[in-house]
Amino acid sequence: MDLIFMETRMLREISSNYVSPERRVKGFRRRNSQPYLPDPFEKYNVGDGVISMIFDYVSVRDLTNLMVVSKRFNRVASQSSHWEKLSMRRTNIDIDAFHNILSRNVKQIELKQPSTIFTEHKSNVWMDTPLTVQPQIMLDRLVYLDLANVVFSDSNCLLSILKRTRNLEALNISSYPYLDTEHCDAISNNQNLLILNIQQCRGLTHDGIAKLCRCVNLIELNAAWTILPSGGTALLCKMIPDGVLRFSIAGRSPNELVDPLIQLLLKRCVVLRELDISDCPNVTEAIIEYVNEHEELLVLSAARCYAIEPEKLMRFTRLQVLNIYGCVTDDGVKFLQRNMKHTKVNRCPFIDIAQPTMKSLNA
Repeated sequence: MDLIFMETRMLREISSNYVSPERRVKGFRRRNSQPYLPDPFEKYNVGDGVISMIFDYVSVRDLTNLMVVSKRFNRVASQSSHWEKLSMRRTNIDIDAFHNILSRNVKQIELKQPSTIFTEHKSNVWMDTPLTVQPQIMLDRLVYLDLANVVFSDSNCLLSILKRTRNLEALNISSYPYLDTEHCDAISNNQNLLILNIQQCRGLTHDGIAKLCRCVNLIELNAAWTILPSGGTALLCKMIPDGVLRFSIAGRSPNELVDPLIQLLLKRCVVLRELDISDCPNVTEAIIEYVNEHEELLVLSAARCYAIEPEKLMRFTRLQVLNIYGCVTDDGVKFLQRNMKHTKVNRCPFIDIAQPTMKSLNA
């Protein structure tokens, strides 16, 4: 009897709370499934090629968001063509995520400031795992890496990236504060390296300089304002690859760069076309003779080299461009320009040695 009573009560409660399509009960709403919305890309027969062309115009952040929309979007967005050339701006990214991006067969990548690469966890797989263990595969397709002025939370962040490279042609790590011997050794493994920018870097040692000079195919090197060890400037002038076409060694401390070293540099680099020695207080007019004897040098930047007497500047005979900002007045520049018919004076206020862009590389 009790069992029948309980079943009757249960059925009464179910009946009072159940809502059929024809009835409505206050306080209770029957869950209805969402209406089916057809995929407009399938409805209008939009092919993967068209979707891929649309994805070419979205940023990396939007591309990664599109990959979770649908299986089709994930398949199209995962195509290597969308990851070959990446330009990322104002990016704060974990080193693991950055490694995952590089593993998508990236050829060229640049991070524009302000950007930060940080370590989320101390037990980082990219740092603790030997390079011979998966997924530490080499980035053989990566040829252009621009991480200038990027803030790194740990010195191992950039090192873990460099250890995966061996075919770089252009590398910009300007303002990097941890450029020790181990970093230089990883850079030297890129024997095809043509352009290297270590401007304003710190941490270089004599061994590090020697390892960087093992990149014998360098044609552009920017070491302006780089903190070098005692005797490092002389070592760099003695060991720099002799095929360098453009070289900046501006911003040397007193007694670091002297006239005999410039003479040694010009004798070693016989194909040098552009030299930047700005802000070197010990450079004198004695270099004029060395420059005139060099048959290939066309552009010389000696801004704020106050030890060079202004009246001696007209003795440069071979140069096409002479930058001497801060050495003479505006009237003095006009006077020099009138008397140096074949030389353009103060035409390049900004030095772009070893500062390529993705547009210039793909031009």
